[in-house]
Amino acid sequence: MGSCEYTIDGGEPLKGGGGISNVMSIHWMAANQPGRSIAGPLLINCGPAGKQLNLSADDTSIAMAPKKYEIGTGKAFSVMGPGLAAAKGEIDISAWDKAHVTGTFTIEGDGKKVAGKFDIKCPQPGNGICE
Repeated sequence: MGSCEYTIDGGEPLKGGGGISNVMSIHWMAANQPGRSIAGPLLINCGPAGKQLNLSADDTSIAMAPKKYEIGTGKAFSVMGPGLAAAKGEIDISAWDKAHVTGTFTIEGDGKKVAGKFDIKCPQPGNGICE
């Protein structure tokens, strides 16, 4: 199902898997699929359980396509995680289609530098959208 990992200040990678509890996108959901009413353009839960960062697209116009976006309060994406409430950064989505989403991100906040990468498969093959 893929993975997402990040480091803090160049430390050991904190890696988590893909799957339905680690990625959600309205672009990957059928019109009648349960949960669609609460889905947004993209949500990635990155890292192992208990140490996850949540990267969430706040701009509802985000399309399923490669593009760079700013992370931070009032920006296209927000991040939630320990000590990152006022963090700023960038997410670079290098590929996003009906099969997967791939990219990198950098975040700075609370004196920490976070760098990560992800390659997560569409979690619901067979729903008529995911390949």
